[in-house]
Amino acid sequence: MPGKRHSQDEISNKLQRVEALTAQGKSLIDALKLIGVSRQTLYRWRQENAVSQPSPEKRVLELEAENQRLRKALTDLMLEKIAMQEAFKNR
Repeated sequence: MPGKRHSQDEISNKLQRVEALTAQGKSLIDALKLIGVSRQTLYRWRQENAVSQPSPEKRVLELEAENQRLRKALTDLMLEKIAMQEAFKNR
């Protein structure tokens, strides 16, 4: 009898639920019984999702770089707007 296939959303929700339950003091075995998966499945999911998700530090650095890029773009657009307003005033 084949096992149930879980979607990626279900997997991430169940991983988060296990983390929350263990943080509340439940044992890992009890948490796994509540979500309905085996220990091996949990370890496989953790390994697969650890590769696909960037570390929080890397994510912060990416967001900071994007923030700098967006600020520069905004500054350029504001300078362009001021130049256009000056050009229309002098007409």
